[in-house]
Amino acid sequence: MRSTRIHWTSRFLYGGFLPRKVVEYLVWRRLGGIDASSSASQNATDEGNKITPIQAVEQETPSHPALAPDSSARISPRRPSVSIANVVAWQLHHHAGFVASFVSSIQHAPISAQHDIWRRIATCQISALPSTQRLLEGKVLLLLAKDDNVVIADEMSQDAQSALGPDAVEIKILDGGHELPVTDAELVAQTILDFWN
Repeated sequence: MRSTRIHWTSRFLYGGFLPRKVVEYLVWRRLGGIDASSSASQNATDEGNKITPIQAVEQETPSHPALAPDSSARISPRRPSVSIANVVAWQLHHHAGFVASFVSSIQHAPISAQHDIWRRIATCQISALPSTQRLLEGKVLLLLAKDDNVVIADEMSQDAQSALGPDAVEIKILDGGHELPVTDAELVAQTILDFWN
């Protein structure tokens, strides 16, 4: 995603400014460990309704839409009552490493500023390279979700075409949100298979 899409509170929260345990606690609360919004408002002091820096970060850091209590993001059609929010809640309370791994993935995953790496992929199309080092068929499939408010389809399409070249990327925009690979795994898999064939 474009770095301009990353809110300042996320940069602060994941940027190494706070002790790791504080970050993990804040993320645990934000993901639903407890109702952060109600506790933040209850803990505001009477003196001008001031809030602490921790409360400000919690209130400014947007929660993921798939985690909303009314989210329709189901894990499997065979288990319609189990949603992504249910699974995250279970992991928050029963999986000791979940929050640490979540924080680590946000801090260290290639989320933004990947254009140079994408350009290296584009150079793998050069016919002078040995066939084992070339990009197969000279194309990359980019699957995007139309209603994704995390990875914006139009922006990602523009950036991928700019870095890889317009002829080197095939873009498919599917109905759904950020949770598309979970909620519509069969469509995603079929789209990949169609591309390979």
